[in-house]
Amino acid sequence: HEWCTRHEEGRLVGWGVKWGKGIALDCDRVQALEAIDAETTRYVCYEAFDGLMAPIVYRFYAKQVLAGFDANADAFVKRCESTRP
Repeated sequence: HEWCTRHEEGRLVGWGVKWGKGIALDCDRVQALEAIDAETTRYVCYEAFDGLMAPIVYRFYAKQVLAGFDANADAFVKRCESTRP
């Protein structure tokens, strides 16, 4: 199960997992919006893996994680663009 790790209203949300108090696996994903100017916003997304199982996650699940990133980012951009005034 994933848990919310951080939240800043209208700017940032993060979630992740900790297995074995983070020793086995410590994963954190963050999505954030950064204002560039009055008309432009940058979307930033990253995920960090640490712990003893991190190399296994990278080796066997990297393609799925990257595909999930791309799908999430595409859906997020479409949603944001659809709410423009």
